[in-house]
Amino acid sequence: MQYTPTPAPLPGQIQLTAEAEERKAATVAGPDETILNSITWLNGLVGPGWYQAPLNAVYNANARFAFDPAIPAWFQIAITDKGALWFYLRMPAVGKLVAVEALIDGNAGPGGASHSTLPASGDRADLTVYRQDEGDLLQHQLVQLGTAEDPPGTPVGTYDSLHVLSVSGLSETLAQGKNYLVRFRGEQGANALPDELALIGLRYRIELAP
Repeated sequence: MQYTPTPAPLPGQIQLTAEAEERKAATVAGPDETILNSITWLNGLVGPGWYQAPLNAVYNANARFAFDPAIPAWFQIAITDKGALWFYLRMPAVGKLVAVEALIDGNAGPGGASHSTLPASGDRADLTVYRQDEGDLLQHQLVQLGTAEDPPGTPVGTYDSLHVLSVSGLSETLAQGKNYLVRFRGEQGANALPDELALIGLRYRIELAP
């Protein structure tokens, strides 16, 4: 078999090895790889499923919480008031937001005490979801989409263990020009304890828009 030298690549060209030429041919022979990759990425992003939100709060009202990176978790260190941790949710421009959940524990901190009785309704930890529409740069009005608190009658043992605080039943169609925030507040008043309540996780569920 006569040897045919491979011509040197012209300026701007990339010389492929025989193996690379085979891979190139296989790619060209099939569907467009870029389109397939985009569809796979989009399905993974806005398909049915839960997505973790980083616990990097953008605001810690009145410094009532302290972050422990070893766990990691936010602990309520003062109960003078409920305080507030605010988080942005990073959203795609398509899909539907249907739920937001916080993983909390009423007895996870270093205080070393358990609740004998739960704080009254309105004084327990709560989770609220907001939408912020682009528009007036000075206003940035927040629209409340839903809120949740541990319900009355929650057993102390449940409250003082790892459990979920869920804002469900949402049906918020995502689009460009919309921002979403979550506010987590702690406990206050009678029966509240410092250095116990912990926010350990935050996640949200996105489904395909119909």
